Amino acid sequence: MKRRGFTLIEMMITVAIVGLVLPVLFGIIFSLVRLQVQVNQLQRLKETGDYVSNQILNTVRQEAISVANEECFDKVELGGSTTYLLFENKTDTTCFGYYVNDSKLYAVDEVGSKTLVGEDDTDFPVEISSDGLTMTEINDYLAKISFTIVTTPETSFLKPQSLSYQFYLYLRH
Repeated sequence: MKRRGFTLIEMMITVAIVGLVLPVLFGIIFSLVRLQVQVNQLQRLKETGDYVSNQILNTVRQEAISVANEECFDKVELGGSTTYLLFENKTDTTCFGYYVNDSKLYAVDEVGSKTLVGEDDTDFPVEISSDGLTMTEINDYLAKISFTIVTTPETSFLKPQSLSYQFYLYLRH
């Protein structure tokens, strides 16, 4: 009577092949998962950056008449920041603007300031890079804003992600 089944040699060869192939497969799968997490993180960072830039653009387009003069600097509290840009409101004589302090971007007016984006405003760590932020008045009706939004992941296998935004605000009067 002939027995059916695998011999010991066949089983050992199968285990050896599986032992060689599995680490390669796990490495590929881990790389794909890491890339997917990185892409997802960058997408969330882009959504945050787009929100910030759209918020600034829409507010300035709807409410500003010109880049602020010296009187506005006395009316708003800039939190000790040296990076700021202020505008005069077209409906009244109030001033509003934006400034960066402690890696957060603030919207400010004569009433007070609120955080536009910072680590507490998102469900992942995000900050505005103070090195990558410039707000420049070109003339009374044109301003340039550049900022870099950065996230440092909480996991060690991901690199920090950053996106830079740059746009010009032309104020129609």
